[in-house]
Amino acid sequence: MAITILAVLPALVTIYTASLQERKLSEQTSQTRARLMSNIAATELERYIEGARQLLIAISRLPEMQRNDAFAANALAEKLHHAYPDYTVIAVANLKGDVIFSSIPLKKPVNVADRSYFKQVLKTQDFSIGNFQIGRIVNEPAIDVAYPILGKNDKIKRIIFAGISLKWLDKLVQSARTVPGATISIIDRNGVLLARNPGGVQVGQIASPAVRRIIGIIKPSATYTDVGLDGVRKLYAWEPIYGVRSMGDAYLITSIPVQLAFAAEHRLMVQGMFLWIIGALCAVIIAWWIGDWLVMGQVRRMVRTTAVLATGDFSVRTGIPKGAGELDVLANSLDDMAYSLQKMEDERSYALKELESSEHRYRSMFRDHPAVMLLLDAHTYEIVDANPAAMRFYGPSNEDLVGMRFTNLLEGAEQDISPLTSDINSKTGNFNVTKFRLANGEIREVEIYCGAVTLNKREMIYAIMHDITEKRRLEDQLAQTQKLESIGKLAGGIAHDFNNLLTVIIGYADMMEDEIKELTILHAVQQIKKAAFRAADLTRQLLAFARRQMIAPRVVDVNALIADIQEFLQRLLGEDVVLEVNPQENLWQVKVDPGQIEQVIFNLAANGRDAMPGGGKLVIHTRNKFLSNEEKSEFADMTQGEYVELSVMDNGVGMSEDMISRIFEPFYTTKEQGKGTGMGLASCYGIIRQNHGAIRVRSEIGKGSVFSILLPAIHETPPEIRKMENEKPQGKASLILLVEDDEQVLDISRNILINNGFEVMTTRSPREALNIAFDNADRLTMLITDIIMPEMNGKELAKRVLEFAPKLPVMYISGYSDSALEGEGFADSGEVILQKPYLADEFVKTMETILDPKT
Repeated sequence: MAITILAVLPALVTIYTASLQERKLSEQTSQTRARLMSNIAATELERYIEGARQLLIAISRLPEMQRNDAFAANALAEKLHHAYPDYTVIAVANLKGDVIFSSIPLKKPVNVADRSYFKQVLKTQDFSIGNFQIGRIVNEPAIDVAYPILGKNDKIKRIIFAGISLKWLDKLVQSARTVPGATISIIDRNGVLLARNPGGVQVGQIASPAVRRIIGIIKPSATYTDVGLDGVRKLYAWEPIYGVRSMGDAYLITSIPVQLAFAAEHRLMVQGMFLWIIGALCAVIIAWWIGDWLVMGQVRRMVRTTAVLATGDFSVRTGIPKGAGELDVLANSLDDMAYSLQKMEDERSYALKELESSEHRYRSMFRDHPAVMLLLDAHTYEIVDANPAAMRFYGPSNEDLVGMRFTNLLEGAEQDISPLTSDINSKTGNFNVTKFRLANGEIREVEIYCGAVTLNKREMIYAIMHDITEKRRLEDQLAQTQKLESIGKLAGGIAHDFNNLLTVIIGYADMMEDEIKELTILHAVQQIKKAAFRAADLTRQLLAFARRQMIAPRVVDVNALIADIQEFLQRLLGEDVVLEVNPQENLWQVKVDPGQIEQVIFNLAANGRDAMPGGGKLVIHTRNKFLSNEEKSEFADMTQGEYVELSVMDNGVGMSEDMISRIFEPFYTTKEQGKGTGMGLASCYGIIRQNHGAIRVRSEIGKGSVFSILLPAIHETPPEIRKMENEKPQGKASLILLVEDDEQVLDISRNILINNGFEVMTTRSPREALNIAFDNADRLTMLITDIIMPEMNGKELAKRVLEFAPKLPVMYISGYSDSALEGEGFADSGEVILQKPYLADEFVKTMETILDPKT
């Protein structure tokens, strides 16, 4: 009997050991399934998040979004909504959070200012991802993402956001294989349910206390038993969904009642114990019948099978045929257990293959991504891997990027990598700007995003770079243009107000000159006039820079214009400077003010002469030029098309980059004090811009300078210039109505008219002028009015006066340019406009010319 008991005792141990091992394998299988599902969920969610980011960036730069066109933006959003059904909504909010455009029609006003993604965009001015929430526009669970719509000054104008539907996540969970009674759930870090299989539970509700307790467990992944809401004790297996930027921490949790989880093991153990007891009893009863050698033979075969199973080889079987005997049943049970273990091992192998496939997909995304991507060692900054886009960006080289130290590719002070890695462990990573050296030695300015990642238990840094060299150059060019425009507005405004003062000074000095006979005082008055005229010249230069000069454009042959002034240019340059003119034959025509273009050429020639104090060579070159899309960025505000290029080159001392950045500013000069006003090149800039052209300068210290001017080409024949002889005007007006809002200009103009024998009625108010004109319509012979005035402008005043005095002559006075007057109704109108400041004779002659058309 003792021998029989000892013979079956190993079977009991085997059953118990196998049961424990199978229980452990069940837990591992549950954990493996959870890990596989979490990896798949993380991969899919990252893909959706990155796709959403790329989509929002692209939409934010579309013209419909930039110009705040509500109709076009809504239409675009609706098209995008149909094109991308994975998004619950695509919408745009203003900086107060009010939704102004939406792919889904709004039933009522919606405000998203309290949403986390909206606040984050305002704070970081970059892509932001919110937590799981129910959308306010579409009452569906989603993850909201947002991106800023920036203006020209890089300030946020509006915020575009989209809701990523969680239907795909629910489909992913529903497609997972579960055993009866088991559940698969995905929750966020707040315990909110995102998806569940089987269904029947509202997505968005708070998970059970047992599930929420899992969040507080320190272990990143494990199994856990607890009592669920239904009072049933369950086995929970959970796995964090790594890399989910959208929701912070998220978990995939599987649960199954403990009775179901270990039913097979329990059944196997009970069956084994039962069989063991039966076998033991039978062995005691019939031991003396079957003999020691037969029983021990079968036991040894089962022991050997058990030993092989313990090594992990689940393909072994006892080889004992099925039978009714106790040992036969025990052997068959052992074979069944081995079959179950084999099946579990196959499932585990399948899960590992799926994980390897997932890693392969990640690898493909890295290789095929169009952005420059690098993978660095977190401690040595050695480049571990580089995608093809990075190799193309770096350029042909005898060295491979892989294996190089990233810091060796940074330029100068930028070799300090600490700013790039300071916040890489944060959820948002680190975003910075640095300078990167290519294989050919060229330095490019790049935006670089760095983040921390762990691969194969090795700490790494992934770096994504974007070349912004051209963008920065265009930003600098735009900033320079805006600076000159701002200075131009200020200079033009000062010059206009100063013209009013000069009109008064010159007018009174002119009157005093006719009356004073004492030579000393007369000389003083003449000096006042002379200084005033010099001030007037300065204001004209300021107006030229501000593009507020009166111009008379006509069709011009630039070659002919240069030929006419070539002799004067040589005199200006002096004998020690050689002048060379290289005109292109069949040069296109331009429509400009020829006097202004002559002034530009003289100013550039004088500037070149001053840059060659020891003599040198000045070359003037003309040519026809078609400005392509690639070249137009070199000339501010120029579009693709045909132009005439005028270049003035010298081999003088040249200029530094700092000097070039300020060369067109008014009153900026590199000459000694008293040898230059600093207005020559400033007026050139204003004249060229006013004639719808562009000017560019290139220079290096010691290598001279090249000024290039582009003027729009036209294909017209220059009109013939007819000379008309002036005739002396006949007669004077009996009553003049003078309207001028500046009191001093009004006084001097009235005095000029009175001194020339005219009867004058004056007022500073356009409305009062209407009453005076109505009361004296039968006697009034001329209306003289300023153009820019309060209440109404001169054009509107004249129009209302002419309603009851249709034949009344009108003369306009202004200190503004024709471009400024276009908005007042004077574009190509043909009216006579007297420009301030003016002499008394010029004032009277212009007035008499209007009164007597033969003049």
